[in-house]
Amino acid sequence: MSDAAEAHYQDALTLLNSPEATEDDVAQAIGLLSKAIFLAPKVQKYYIHRGKAYFGCCDIKSAISNYRRAYVLNPSPELAESIGALLNCQGQLLMRMGQLAEADHWLEEACEMVRSNPTFWADRASCAMRMEEWLTALHMLEQTMAVAGPSAPLHMLCAVSQKAMGNVAAGLKHAESALALVPDYPGALAYVHETQDTVGKIRMAATDQVLRGKPTDGANVLLAALAVAPNSVELRCKRAALLRLGGHFEDALVELEALLPTVTGQHREMVRRQMALAYNDRGLARFSQGDFTASLGAFNMAIEACPELPLIFANRGDCYREKGEIQFAMSDYQQALALRPDDRHTLLRLALVYDALGTQFFNSGNFERAMEEFTKAVECAPDVAPYRQHRAEAALRVEDFGMAFEDYRAMISIDPENPALTMRNPTTSALPVWRAGRSPEID
Repeated sequence: MSDAAEAHYQDALTLLNSPEATEDDVAQAIGLLSKAIFLAPKVQKYYIHRGKAYFGCCDIKSAISNYRRAYVLNPSPELAESIGALLNCQGQLLMRMGQLAEADHWLEEACEMVRSNPTFWADRASCAMRMEEWLTALHMLEQTMAVAGPSAPLHMLCAVSQKAMGNVAAGLKHAESALALVPDYPGALAYVHETQDTVGKIRMAATDQVLRGKPTDGANVLLAALAVAPNSVELRCKRAALLRLGGHFEDALVELEALLPTVTGQHREMVRRQMALAYNDRGLARFSQGDFTASLGAFNMAIEACPELPLIFANRGDCYREKGEIQFAMSDYQQALALRPDDRHTLLRLALVYDALGTQFFNSGNFERAMEEFTKAVECAPDVAPYRQHRAEAALRVEDFGMAFEDYRAMISIDPENPALTMRNPTTSALPVWRAGRSPEID
């Protein structure tokens, strides 16, 4: 019987290998191979050639069936690849016919048959995208890149899938990866520009809320921008700044402290600056509550985060002044002035301290030392009449009548409505007291 089977097989090959073989010849060859298989069902080559014959007739399903039976008899990578190619071919045929669900079934079998063939994964991803099954498509594309390596087209297909699922930020990462591989890849450039436009519009909406006096609403608007670009340090700092301006400095600090360990270089300095301003606002809140110890601690943390901001030194100086630690206050005011020379607010703070010291010396009878401190106050704020009066009073005590005359004349010029100002004790002074201030900075 095996000899008879082999004879049928050889007759079939003669028909199939003829250059002039017709469809009838192929059909006859299939019949001969079927007889051979009936007589010798465990001969692998019979199934393989019958599968080839069926494929020549475009009967892909029958071809697949024969190759699978051949594979069962003697598995090999080559046969597996052939079966996978046939399964994939059947899937693509069904895709062209619009039968996407059935096509996906065949394409899935091709992927499982030969997991190392990137074409099979890519074709199934294409089918899933046509069915708008974006998550499946994304998994197939990721598997394709795992097998074949990344490419700009594959990254852009991932970007499209992510965007379709609403994950614009994840899509942006794929677009940027595509540009890293092909710097002028058109689809990737378009995606990045579109994303940037989206973020820009959201930033403008947030700014509009700030201009309306609603910084907290602006911070909430920026959440949409962060959904698009969650790794943007600039956006996260901007949101923290708006939270701070809305009075939510503790929320701002939570976000900034989580962000700080993840950034370096200029971004790190940006985060530290915003942290300093948030700690400064915490200090102001404690200051307004009269909790000067807690306020001092917050200002210390602000200075540790960013020691280049003069406002914070000035505010800490106010805190020291309220605690009666005049020398520390003076040191902070001087540091603030060194960071921002000729700043009027800082000069007025220093003048207030010098005038308070001069008043102490004056009341204790040390008029010469009082005159030195009053002179410093006048140098810091020459247009504040009470400081002129105080120095004039001290000058009269040390019989420096020229200085007293010049100060009284200047005092009258500054405040002609009230030339007869009287000496004030710092505890009852009617002079303006400079309180700690907050920064308007939001960037």
